[in-house]
Amino acid sequence: MLINLLSALLYILVVTLPVAQAETLIRYQDNSQSVKSYSPYFVGLLKLVIEHTVDEYGSVTFVTLPVSMSTDRKFASLTSGLTDIMWTTTTPAREAQALAIKVPLLKGMLGKRVFVIRSQDQSRFSSIKDLHELAKLTAIQGTGWPDVTKMRHAGLTVETMDWQPNLHKLVSDGIVDYYPRSVLEVSDELKALNNPQLSIEADLLLKYDLLNYFFVNKDNTVLAQRMTLGLHKIMQDGCFDAYFKDYPGHIEALALLNKRRIFDLEND
Repeated sequence: MLINLLSALLYILVVTLPVAQAETLIRYQDNSQSVKSYSPYFVGLLKLVIEHTVDEYGSVTFVTLPVSMSTDRKFASLTSGLTDIMWTTTTPAREAQALAIKVPLLKGMLGKRVFVIRSQDQSRFSSIKDLHELAKLTAIQGTGWPDVTKMRHAGLTVETMDWQPNLHKLVSDGIVDYYPRSVLEVSDELKALNNPQLSIEADLLLKYDLLNYFFVNKDNTVLAQRMTLGLHKIMQDGCFDAYFKDYPGHIEALALLNKRRIFDLEND
């Protein structure tokens, strides 16, 4: 009987050991070590969401791919199974490619844009009273960014370029007039550039709908359900609000919203 009991225990151990040892892998692209980016915010939020769903879904091993990727390449990597999750600005086309977890990761702040300008040009912008006057100046944005369509639809003049590190330089060299950036990004970017010719424009703000979501492969419904559950959990217990507020630079960023002439591209 003892032998039978030991055999049964050994069988249970062999059968359950792979399950006990197996961990879910979540692979994502993260080039934040080599390029100044907002990736650390999203990575931290991802890990916070996963931590809140361990009881329901188990532990996770995170695997980072420390390479630079265009947004198109990120979606291709997600579709092919090279990565499991990504974060980016949503569009109808992007939601057709992958499964969007429809909780705004930046609380809508990505669509509140101040301008990087040449410091000497502040008086030109201070005199602007409406979008028609702003349209006489030229903005720069990245090729394929959703912002471009929104700005052009509102009648603004927008040029585009593929290589993002050069966009600030186009302003400082006087090739374009301004570079709209989210209030959450602009201060850190200018500090990193340390270019005395550039500054944050003091009086104007563009506002439009621009939401960042997590995206997963359309077939990965388990991860989609886990992310949805975790995001709702951290919203309900206040962790999301605390994480957003306490993230470095956010208090300073939110202060940029004060006392500005707002051009709402969705309603103006």
